[in-house]
Amino acid sequence: MTKYQTGFLEIVDWVRKFFKCEPTEIKIGTGCITNYDEILHWEPLLNTPNLVIKECNQSQFILEMLEKRHEKKLRTHIRLVDISHPRSISIESLSYSEYIRNFLIQGNSEFLVLRAAIPDWPRDQVNAFGTDLNLEHFDINPNRTHAPQVDFFELQNDIRMFQMRKNDTSVLVFHFSQDTLGFDKMAITVWF
Repeated sequence: MTKYQTGFLEIVDWVRKFFKCEPTEIKIGTGCITNYDEILHWEPLLNTPNLVIKECNQSQFILEMLEKRHEKKLRTHIRLVDISHPRSISIESLSYSEYIRNFLIQGNSEFLVLRAAIPDWPRDQVNAFGTDLNLEHFDINPNRTHAPQVDFFELQNDIRMFQMRKNDTSVLVFHFSQDTLGFDKMAITVWF
């Protein structure tokens, strides 16, 4: 309908009132998430049986929205998450591992890429992250049998470190980028 939050909310609210109905599926992108507080408390977003977020770069919004929808056992599909401010990723002291674990158990069948800046982790912290999530070390075999589903603007000095089988046909691959201070970026991609 519209990519702007105010217009989107007004149109959906008008349709709800005029037809006396509730949406059964909402699809939104980054443009619809400009006023974090307003949309996080918007009833249709919290109650629609199916929510698809095409792209989001506000990690706090994702955390709180997933938590509220998870309590109601509602489906949420997120295609691309871009976490730009790693130090703001905590809600009630959720760690990266808990954030990723909560994100992955949501059943995001349409999820393609999660990109995150991380605060210069040393290699042992990256390894602890993989251990905490029970990830397998990256195996060269997915290169022969699978390929990334989407180009995610590959990371500089990309090191594929971990993998996790998502289902019978796809594998999650965990990429890390290293700079002089440590690992500063992470991406999770889906390979089919």
